[in-house]
Amino acid sequence: MKIGAGLPSMDRLRLAISPSELGPAAQAPSAKAGDVDFATILREALEPADSAHKIADDKVRRFVSGEEIPIHEIMASLAEADISMRLLTQVSSRVIAAYQELARLQV
Repeated sequence: MKIGAGLPSMDRLRLAISPSELGPAAQAPSAKAGDVDFATILREALEPADSAHKIADDKVRRFVSGEEIPIHEIMASLAEADISMRLLTQVSSRVIAAYQELARLQV
């Protein structure tokens, strides 16, 4: 008995589920003007971590220059920037691991 004998073939699955049921992300890629490219997605993913670091740097710079900024605000901003960078690092390493796992699959 084959391992995948009881499973429906991919052609039957494709016919059973129409692309409109899966949503716009599952439909075939097209070259429409409204499509988003990888660089835009990457930029949008990096933006929150970058802005958290900019805010923390700005608060530290203002504190060093003599402005009256409470130290707890600075520490909270630095912690937020650190956490956002750690999250970004974990997500990127998991995406890379998933890509490597997919690359190892035999077609």
